[in-house]
Amino acid sequence: MMPITSAISSISAAASPSQTSATNGTPLITLLPKLVKNEEKEFVVQEQGVSLCKLSKITIRPLTKEEEFTYLKRTVAALNWFQKHGFKQYVILPQHKSFDNWYRQAEKFNAVDSYEEGMSPHFAEEENYEKSFSELYNPNSYVEGLKEITSNKKESEKIDGALKKLSLLQKNWGFQLLPKYQIRLTLYGVTANDDVNSGTIFLRITPFVNNFSGSIIHEVVHIGVEKNIVQKFKLTCAERECLVDLICSIYFKEIFPKYTLQYLCSKWPIAKSMAEFVNEKTIIADLPQAISQYAKLNPRVCVCSDKPLIM
Repeated sequence: MMPITSAISSISAAASPSQTSATNGTPLITLLPKLVKNEEKEFVVQEQGVSLCKLSKITIRPLTKEEEFTYLKRTVAALNWFQKHGFKQYVILPQHKSFDNWYRQAEKFNAVDSYEEGMSPHFAEEENYEKSFSELYNPNSYVEGLKEITSNKKESEKIDGALKKLSLLQKNWGFQLLPKYQIRLTLYGVTANDDVNSGTIFLRITPFVNNFSGSIIHEVVHIGVEKNIVQKFKLTCAERECLVDLICSIYFKEIFPKYTLQYLCSKWPIAKSMAEFVNEKTIIADLPQAISQYAKLNPRVCVCSDKPLIM
């Protein structure tokens, strides 16, 4: 994503008239954010919530400098995990001469436990890294991505339609559809990931992905199946990713006809095994029961160390 020279004028263009659903006039994704200056003369973002099909409120804004650095720390701490599970090639990190040593430290760093406890990892020389990051952070770098998201009616309608379909799963077997999702725009990390506890979805906008609706719904599904399926049946990382991919590719085939399975799921035998239990009928009727049957035929192992740090 290319930086924009004028944050104020560009962000004003993003605050366009409301996009509405053709069926009920409900706002889809219409955001009225603006960049303002605080007392410390740094740009911050004000956001306004948006209702989607009267089921969930979505707010979207870029990460602040402090939030982005914290997110970057957690991403760096997870590099070993990304490497282990085949995601490292999809990770984008900022380039700075002082960061080389930081990334080398990450090869010996395991922050899974601290992340699970909601703690932020700490690195040696962290203050120096934060100072260097302050030199890189530019709020203008987020404006174009924010503008693209807020002005894309087609993608908004896809999210609206997918949430409506998920409400049926909520009714039938307890899919966890949250009343609010917080979309946070970042320049780093993988394409998208989530924080199950807060309902926060981190969406990378570099390079910008035009079909961002699929990434957002992928993470919504992650959050929705975490407690009553993933945790209940102790699914591994690979199993969890395959489950989410199967749901998105099968249940949303009309909304996302070009949905692509991750390498993790398209190549591993585990996907074929799980696909025997996950189909449109079981997704709609009682997915937990289907995964219960799958788990009985695939003995569980301890997956404590297999929990993803960022995914």
